[in-house]
Amino acid sequence: MSLRSEVADELRALRAAHEGFLRKEQVLEAARVKDTALWRDFDRRGLWDDTKAAEIARLDYARRIIVMVLLPADDDKTPRVREFTSVIRDRTTGGGFRALPDVLADEDLTANLLLTALMELRAFRRKYDVLRELAGVFEEVEKVEETVKRKPRKPKEERASV
Repeated sequence: MSLRSEVADELRALRAAHEGFLRKEQVLEAARVKDTALWRDFDRRGLWDDTKAAEIARLDYARRIIVMVLLPADDDKTPRVREFTSVIRDRTTGGGFRALPDVLADEDLTANLLLTALMELRAFRRKYDVLRELAGVFEEVEKVEETVKRKPRKPKEERASV
């Protein structure tokens, strides 16, 4: 049995032991027991080393700070959006964030942002596909995906000269 499967089984048992509800504090407490899959998973990620765990927590907090920043709205009716965004292309080289206006000013980055959005929408669908009320939303996403698949891309040299 894989570690992932063992962790899933332990989480299910923990949920059952707590009236069907799972809290992160309960998971952490259960993970402190050395002969568990949860302990091994935490250990594999270096989370029992306080120095490494603190650095991981700080990096996670830094990411949360970055995504909290919103672009100023032109008026009260315009929804505010995140100022910094992450695109798939950058995630393959260590990740990072770009200013949304810079991304939208570049055709390749905008196309990459669209691919990122579609990837995230597929993940959203996997999570909520059981809700029939969202079927129409998922159909519209599929239409956009088909349009993106059919849209011809300019040759790289032509894109670079724009």
